[in-house]
Amino acid sequence: MPQHSKTDQPLGFEDRLQRLFDLHDKIADQVGGLSKSQGDAAEEFFVNSLQDNKTVGGIRFDEVHAQVKGGEPGRQQEYDIILNNGQAAAVIEVKYTVRQRDLAQLEQQLQRIRRDFPSYKKKILYGGIAGFSIPSAVAQAAHVKGFFVLRRRGGLLRVDATTMKPAA
Repeated sequence: MPQHSKTDQPLGFEDRLQRLFDLHDKIADQVGGLSKSQGDAAEEFFVNSLQDNKTVGGIRFDEVHAQVKGGEPGRQQEYDIILNNGQAAAVIEVKYTVRQRDLAQLEQQLQRIRRDFPSYKKKILYGGIAGFSIPSAVAQAAHVKGFFVLRRRGGLLRVDATTMKPAA
């Protein structure tokens, strides 16, 4: 059955096309929002986990920084997580699902970080990827590049029951 406007006239091709574009934009916004929510959840998980245990590959880091922006205005780069101590720093790219292209993004960040943060010029730099889902081929490619890999592991649960009481 053809779509009709409020005046009960059939919609023209351009009106139908515009409705299709509007629907496409609405769906794209919803999918983008879902993707961002998943990414935010992954970042929060890894930041919290690293706050609890700041050791990676036998190196103890003193600081965990999340969503760090660096670089000159208009050309800023956001680093998902940076670990830091007196001699070393680690840049961690976090994704819900890590893809091969994310390794290239991490390589670019490692090339830029000394320019974006002059205090890192003399530090030993490490790179890592973190994700809830990391295909084995991507993890293997990360290891070949010398990156460390952080994965979510079952059984890690922090319970805060300080205000817990029986339901009425």
